[in-house]
Parts: sequence; C-alpha cells; structure tokens
Amino acid sequence: MFTRNNKLYADAFKYLRNEKMNAVALMVNNPEGWQEISFPEDFTVQVEERHDEKGNVIGYDAFFHGRLFLIQLDSTDYNSVKSAVIRRRYSLEEQTAIILNKDKNEEKLKEYADMQAWRDFAALLASKISSVI
Repeated sequence: MFTRNNKLYADAFKYLRNEKMNAVALMVNNPEGWQEISFPEDFTVQVEERHDEKGNVIGYDAFFHGRLFLIQLDSTDYNSVKSAVIRRRYSLEEQTAIILNKDKNEEKLKEYADMQAWRDFAALLASKISSVI
C-alpha cells in the first residue's frame, strides 16, 4: 500500500480492510486502522443498482464480502468499469506522464509497472462486475 496526495491506496490485487469500522476499500482518506490484504484468487463481487426517488437506475455499487467497496459506477459493462477503476487511481494526465517518463529512472519504471498492475487489476474487476448483471 502507499500514500499519495494524503490518501492511502491498496496495491493492485489487494484491498484495505478496517475491522473496527467493518469496512473494505481500495482507497481511503484517513489511513488509521487500515490494513492491506490480498484478494483471494477466486473472489466474487456482488453488484446492486442505485435508484433515484422515482425508481430509475442511476448507477451501481459493488460489494466484496458483503461490504461496499466501489460506489457510483455509471455502468456495469466491461469497458466502463475498467475505465472507472483506472481513473479512480490515475487521471488521464497522470497516466500520460507515467508512460512518457517510464524510461527516465528506476523509480519512474516502477511507477509505470505499478500502473500496469493496477490496469490488470481493473480488468479483472471489470470482468467480475460485468458478469454479475
């Protein structure tokens, strides 16, 4: 796990768990009480629709171990979920900068490898979420 911009992030293929709060997350604002745990190889997710006051579907929430961990997804199709998961960690500008600077030094190359691992994880999550609905 790592901290960037005063936020605690789980590494790819891992999640953050706070037993005291009975919560799981991929990123949190306050690092106190969170530990990083690897996703099991055969993990499953549950997806619930979000509705407005008229009953219209306005988005989706994803749950792992019965705990909310991805909120307000616009869609459950593979490409939309993958993009949303990536963008929650890296803006388009950050992705571009990481790609362009990967050959500058070992630190930049590691940052690139970490981003690629996150993209692989986003693809796995997207495949699991898109297969639920």
